[in-house]
Amino acid sequence: MNLKNGFTLFELLTIIAIAAILLLISIPAYQKLLPQLKLQTAAREITGLLRQAQQNTVTEQITYLVKFNSQNKEYQLIKREYPESQPPIDTVIETKQLDSDLTFSQTTFSQSEALFNTAGAVSEAGSVTISLTDGRQKTIEVRPAGFMNIVE
Repeated sequence: MNLKNGFTLFELLTIIAIAAILLLISIPAYQKLLPQLKLQTAAREITGLLRQAQQNTVTEQITYLVKFNSQNKEYQLIKREYPESQPPIDTVIETKQLDSDLTFSQTTFSQSEALFNTAGAVSEAGSVTISLTDGRQKTIEVRPAGFMNIVE
């Protein structure tokens, strides 16, 4: 009786060769998909920060806003307090940076900021559009009641 335990060297080399070929085939597909994933991730992060500003405003009854800076490719969560008889005081809570191949191509909010009131509504409806260098883009819309939506 001849028992065979394990694999032969030829079988192992065949498996390694097949795995290497599959890896080489999948790398270009992954590289093509990566920018779209970055765009989608950035849109979700911006929407998340807008929702955080909305939630903080309702919970704390203090104004929060998200400010977009297209020159520096960054966006900030800001707490705005209105002391009596004084100008508003802005405190930056969090600053986030867009990826190097993304830009803010358009912002329709006045002063490039989405400001929420204590009922959770935005002071004015608007949108912010982020774009890849190849022209693909996503727009985050904020409606007057505070509803947010990501569109192509």
